[in-house]
Amino acid sequence: MDAGRVCEATAELVFLLMLILMAKGFTVTRGRISTSGSIKLAVFMTVYVITYAALFIYQAYVRFLFACFFRSVFDLFIFICRSAIKLLMNITSIQYNTLIFIAL
Repeated sequence: MDAGRVCEATAELVFLLMLILMAKGFTVTRGRISTSGSIKLAVFMTVYVITYAALFIYQAYVRFLFACFFRSVFDLFIFICRSAIKLLMNITSIQYNTLIFIAL
């Protein structure tokens, strides 16, 4: 599954590079890109690839943590229900304590 995502990311990056090159007119109207244009393109693609790779790694990390903590959908459901019940209990106890404080 991850190999497919890597191939998809690579294809998307190459497609983006080709779109930028076509927008600059490479091989359509001229055979060369100016030095400043090629530097800008290289910097942009480097930053884009690094950001994409960082997000790819972060997504894998989050999926790993999710798989470790919630082994099934049922565990996730129980966790959400318990959290919601605790939150409601805290809210009601705060309101109850506030009412007692105001009454005194």
